[in-house]
Amino acid sequence: MPTALNRSYVRALATLVLSGCGGRVEAPTADIDLSPAFLCEGNATHAVALSGKRSRNADGSTDGLDFAWTTHPAPLELLQGSESQVEWVARFDAHAPVAVELAVTADDGGTASRSRVLPLTRTTATPCSAGCLAHELCAAVGGAELCVEADTCTGDDECGCLECWVVDDGSRHCLAR
Repeated sequence: MPTALNRSYVRALATLVLSGCGGRVEAPTADIDLSPAFLCEGNATHAVALSGKRSRNADGSTDGLDFAWTTHPAPLELLQGSESQVEWVARFDAHAPVAVELAVTADDGGTASRSRVLPLTRTTATPCSAGCLAHELCAAVGGAELCVEADTCTGDDECGCLECWVVDDGSRHCLAR
């Protein structure tokens, strides 16, 4: 049966072990930006820029961070940089969504990771009755009920393989051409 002396000894030993290893390790943050934020269905030469530039050490700095990216499936072709750099560009096959993970390691050994999915966007107008994907919503466009990207847009340059349309409620969404 543990005594008060034994419990005190265990707490003191735990404190010594934790502080004796160089102090407390605080985890950095990992953050992923993808541009464009989706793949266009059927476009096997879709280039995507991946960035971890918003990742930070616990103190807010970016010094001494190491980056390790993984994607599933793997890119078809690496166009710029590498999977160990803060930013890189690759071509992906646009027949399925791509899972992206970034692991960030700080000089003090702290680690963090973040995952995102690069969704597949349909390149043909799809009626709502056929079912909208998770990143789409149903909107009236010219009197027809169509699946549009849920995020709003201000111009075609934000829509990749799609076009920025004004839907019947006056909001603007990316829609298949």
